[in-house]
Amino acid sequence: RVDFATIAHKNRGYAALNPNARFQKAPSLEDILASPIIATPIGKFDCCANGDGAAAVVLASEAFVARVGARHPVWVRAAELGGGVLGYRLFDDPMMHLARKAYEIAGLGPEDIQVVECHDNFSIGEFEAYERLGFCAHGEAHLYLRAGKSRIGGDGAAFNPSGGLLGRSHPAGATGCVQIGSIVRQLRGEAGRLQHPRSRVGLVQTSGGGVMELQSNATAVMIFSL
Repeated sequence: RVDFATIAHKNRGYAALNPNARFQKAPSLEDILASPIIATPIGKFDCCANGDGAAAVVLASEAFVARVGARHPVWVRAAELGGGVLGYRLFDDPMMHLARKAYEIAGLGPEDIQVVECHDNFSIGEFEAYERLGFCAHGEAHLYLRAGKSRIGGDGAAFNPSGGLLGRSHPAGATGCVQIGSIVRQLRGEAGRLQHPRSRVGLVQTSGGGVMELQSNATAVMIFSL
């Protein structure tokens, strides 16, 4: 449970530095560990809150960008969308397949990514993403976390520097665009106190739209670069 609480503590701490986040006060790790259990070992602070919000992304062709002389464009290197049959996720992980395909299309790998916004609707979601997106080997997510590799300034890819769903909250229809906006600011060096140094390539993973008792959530994996 301490590992999950550490993720919640990290993301709520980042949210306190993000003026667009819902939660502007960072709880202590002790407060998070003392919060009520929702479903063992997940506590109250390990669960995101729904919220109201809006976001937009301007998508343009390379020719249009050249014609209007847009400054500091961020390029879409890969964008993959897929899902899976409910119940098969234990044996066949759509997120892993989509990440591998996105890396192949972009000609990049996890080692080339400096910053990630992933769908941390629960703290375990970010914990699993360390492995499922290829940032560490299977069974080593706890080592990646405990080494501080997922933190801003850490020796790895910074995860959810905007505060993630745990700290920013989850306006469901807007969340994916908000994640993209966070990555764009990181790559442009416009993230202020939340800036991860030397960010050149970023990844967004978001999920949603499952069909109860039939289909697991659709998942998108997108890679962006300067």
